[in-house]
Amino acid sequence: MAKGKETLLLSWQAPDKSFAKCILHHGIGHETPTEGATCTVELTPLRPDSPVDGAVIGYPLNEDVTIVLGDRKSCASEILDKCLATMKQGEICTIETSVQCCCETAIELGVKIQLKTFAKTPDVFIMTPAEKLQRAMDYKEKGKEIFQKGRIQCAFRLFAKALKYLIMITGKDVELSNELLAPLQQLKTLCYLNMAACQLKRKHYQYVVENCSKALSLDGKNVKGMYRRAQAYTGLQEYENAKEDLELALNIEPTNKAVKELKQKVHMHLL
Repeated sequence: MAKGKETLLLSWQAPDKSFAKCILHHGIGHETPTEGATCTVELTPLRPDSPVDGAVIGYPLNEDVTIVLGDRKSCASEILDKCLATMKQGEICTIETSVQCCCETAIELGVKIQLKTFAKTPDVFIMTPAEKLQRAMDYKEKGKEIFQKGRIQCAFRLFAKALKYLIMITGKDVELSNELLAPLQQLKTLCYLNMAACQLKRKHYQYVVENCSKALSLDGKNVKGMYRRAQAYTGLQEYENAKEDLELALNIEPTNKAVKELKQKVHMHLL
């Protein structure tokens, strides 16, 4: 083998066909990272002229970086997470795939990944309700941060992931203390509302209505839920439903400027 060259040992395709990886160096042991694992990784573009940079991937290139599986720092993070979840410690591989960015632009992702070390977290099935609640809070906060940066699709996935943990807490035969039940219900409400905010940006109005309705079933006086559902009803041209939500919201917050402005616009449609 020529100096500096790496030999392909194995080619493998993900079951969902979202990416294919080529293993250049096998890792050690049998364990692989799971969600929440902290990984030390080096990422290197496959080609010097590649449009892929740290902003696209979400992490610095050509140096050791820490990746927590599930963080979703960029459009490419989901693919990186899926690939890392198949890797053993010390493994080196390459992946090439097309990634749909939040800006709707597809990019060709070609990167070499070296998994240097990783530290696993407890499996979700043995986590306590309090640990699941904390994990959900972490995902919600990360989603909020990413939403503010305009990465709507990535943010939605984090809010949905947070909600998944909350739903697992409230499964069958689970008894919760009052100390956990109140923040759980509050966080669940926020997740539904945040998912609705993402869907509103994409004009998926029917889904906005559904998620706001779920939030309002948990907190019937949530003005934000009424307002966002009214926005969706307006987008669906269901103006009577929008008017009803806005009137309810103003009964709770009579001086809410955004609600009053939307009510005025809805009124114009009903003339």
